[in-house]
Amino acid sequence: MKLIFLPLLSAILLTLSSPGLDLWWLSFISFIPVLFSLKDKKYFFTKTLIFSTTYYFFNLFWINSSVSHFGGAPLIIGVLAVFGLSLYMSIYLLLFFYLNLKTDKIVISALVFVVIEILRSKIFTGFPWLNLGLIPYNSQIFTNFYSIFGEYGVSLIIILVNLSLYKVLSQKNTKQLIPTGIVILLLITSNVIKPEIKYNKSLNISIIQPAYKQEEKWLPEKREEIKNLVISMIEIASKSKSDLILLPESVFPFFIQADNLTFSYITESSLKKDLLLGNIRYDQKLNYYNSAFFFSKGSYQYYDKMHLVPFGEYFPLKIITAPISRYFFGDAKDFSRGKVHKVFNSNNINILPLICYESAFYDIIFNAFKDKSPDMLVILSNDSWFGDTLGRVQHLAIDIVRAKEFMRPVIRVTQSGISAYINEKGEIINKIGNNKQDIIEANVNIDSNKRSLFSKYGYLWLGIFALISLIFSVKRERY
Repeated sequence: MKLIFLPLLSAILLTLSSPGLDLWWLSFISFIPVLFSLKDKKYFFTKTLIFSTTYYFFNLFWINSSVSHFGGAPLIIGVLAVFGLSLYMSIYLLLFFYLNLKTDKIVISALVFVVIEILRSKIFTGFPWLNLGLIPYNSQIFTNFYSIFGEYGVSLIIILVNLSLYKVLSQKNTKQLIPTGIVILLLITSNVIKPEIKYNKSLNISIIQPAYKQEEKWLPEKREEIKNLVISMIEIASKSKSDLILLPESVFPFFIQADNLTFSYITESSLKKDLLLGNIRYDQKLNYYNSAFFFSKGSYQYYDKMHLVPFGEYFPLKIITAPISRYFFGDAKDFSRGKVHKVFNSNNINILPLICYESAFYDIIFNAFKDKSPDMLVILSNDSWFGDTLGRVQHLAIDIVRAKEFMRPVIRVTQSGISAYINEKGEIINKIGNNKQDIIEANVNIDSNKRSLFSKYGYLWLGIFALISLIFSVKRERY
């Protein structure tokens, strides 16, 4: 019971706190049971794996929907894919728990945890999914904290409180409450000093969610039906008061470059209203790209997705993964990476386009702010691959955090939900739920002069904090 119960309890608490179930406050105590179980170092790896694989397996089970339901693989293959990724993710938590046993300094342990999360977002192209810092995404208590310290800042305080409370309970030493007190003070301070928002720009938008079935998307006999549906929805949106019409990732199940009638229709429509849509693109060398097309005043620009999804849009280590690629995609070529990020301008509003998975990587947005400050972020996605699972809410949580970090409105445009207009405070102003065919209009207000501290300095504070902590730690060891 000791071997299984405490790690499982931690996994349950962390799951209940995560996006979708949203009891975020439980995250501040969720690590305590597993930390108690690890006081006895016997069966260390077993106890750690019970905690981590249980948590990740349940929360990443949407991958089975992508692999088995939409990918056509047997159920066992989908389950094994989820289990394999859960084991991979568990390696990082194993490393944290192992290093945590090597030090009594909870601040150092908390910093190690954050560094490990950052490594997970970089290694093998990165998978910054289910980070601790995403958990309180819908709590307004953390809104200003995100705009100063970012997602990993929230990860730091969650794990720090867990470690602090564990030390108090296990050592009966109330001095270990000091880090928790500092966290509370920081949260209070960040909510007292609120930036004043003065809107100086606005843009009327129409969000189109066509909500056709993913299973039918690439069937040749469904091509015209889907095409007519999308065009009919553009026709309706064209009659609205909006300045910009938004459509999701790969909205047409064909190359619009090769379909003269569709391409001409969209080009002519852009003489009245700007359009931003996702579609697959090819170049003269027949390289394929997952792209965002921006049509305005009869001409167009495009942005090619830079951060591709491994095993979904390309296969790494082809020598090993070629058989898997052939099983799922036949002779289809991998997508090519875009090289340069772009900012589109619609009615004097700078729009940063992101395609699906890219919104999980804060640095793409941070780097865009260095060149040309975007007024709003538009995320074109096809979350149909998640099925009716927690995956859709997990992606939504990421996009809400991006809005809070950069103090910019975020517009999610998806094939079948969840599409939404999220303001600069991370509040959902309007949305379209799962599998609902709809068009929503919104007036997006923007304060283009106000920038968050995070958008200016990123994680510079983390490096400074780590250096100071290291210096103090060394001094204590000497004296």
